[in-house]
Amino acid sequence: MTRVIALKCLRRGHDLPPDDVVTGCPRCRDDGHAVNLSPVYDPSGRRMVLSAGRFDPDERGVWRYHALLPVDLAHAVWLGEGETPLVHATALGARLGLDALYLKNEARNPTGYYKVRMEAVLVARAPQEGARDINSANN
Repeated sequence: MTRVIALKCLRRGHDLPPDDVVTGCPRCRDDGHAVNLSPVYDPSGRRMVLSAGRFDPDERGVWRYHALLPVDLAHAVWLGEGETPLVHATALGARLGLDALYLKNEARNPTGYYKVRMEAVLVARAPQEGARDINSANN
């Protein structure tokens, strides 16, 4: 697993300590906004993973990239999310003047929802953080 050194608030752009994964940005939450956080990786570790091509061909979906995820693979859950195909949109591409327009068919995810990859990582991360459930911030 590549080391996460901070979490960046996607709304305000500031960094938070990496151990505050579950609850989101406290300043945005206090303002009534639900905001996702983006992991900031140790640059040397990320370069090593990317240059070595260390994506796991034996894993499925989002877990193929577990070296870049802030979760221990032992907690991974997989229901088929993340193996959605690209569909060649020839008619729409022709209308837009694009020969190679492809659309990601997220309806093929188990929930039909595009955020299911993030949710799988969150569910796997929760036990690492000592959470008893993922429905409340006060575990």
